[in-house]
This record gives sequence, C-alpha cells and structure tokens, in this order.
Amino acid sequence: MTRTTRAQREALQTYWLSFADPKSGENLGVAIVDADTADHAISEAWRRGINPGGEVLSGTWNGPPMPAQAKNRLLTFDEASKLVDEFGCRQMTQDEIAVARGGKPKTTH
Repeated sequence: MTRTTRAQREALQTYWLSFADPKSGENLGVAIVDADTADHAISEAWRRGINPGGEVLSGTWNGPPMPAQAKNRLLTFDEASKLVDEFGCRQMTQDEIAVARGGKPKTTH
C-alpha cells in the first residue's frame, strides 16, 4: 500500500465523475473522489470498483467540502442531485445536463 504524503494530500481536489451509457445516454451514476488530476480521479474510481464504465464527464467540485460519506462510492443521479441541493452549488457542464436529461454529451474526452 502506498502512503500519501502531506503535500500530496494538500494537492488533492474533489472530483465529480458522471457516467453515462454511450449508446443510450442513460445516467449510470456519479462518483465523487479526491485526486490530483481528472485522469487520476477516473483511475481512482476504477481502483475502488465504483466506475460502472461508459462515458465519463469529470469536473472539480466547487462547493463546500463534500462529506466523507458521499465520497468513494457510486451514487445514483438522484443521490447526487440531493448532494448538490444540500451542500452547495455546483454548476453542471452542458454535457452533464445533456446526459442527465437522457441525451448524449456534445464533446468527448
């Protein structure tokens, strides 16, 4: 097991990962993880077994600190929406809005 240094912990940001089926656009869930980059956040979701596959849209959380019980697990879209309502404003990207409405993202990553 790799130990995280204090400097590494301080460099971490909270990432919001939204997953969608690439064919149907169905929302597959949301994972919230701490990482230093978006690529690392996606890898962390895989490592923890909370990446359901499909397309992923990522962004940093810009609200107040996310409670520990919301992190490192796969959330339903409804659970994630309640977190946004309860813990602050997080502006969704146009792609995330499209996926939430059952559409496909306009950009690919």
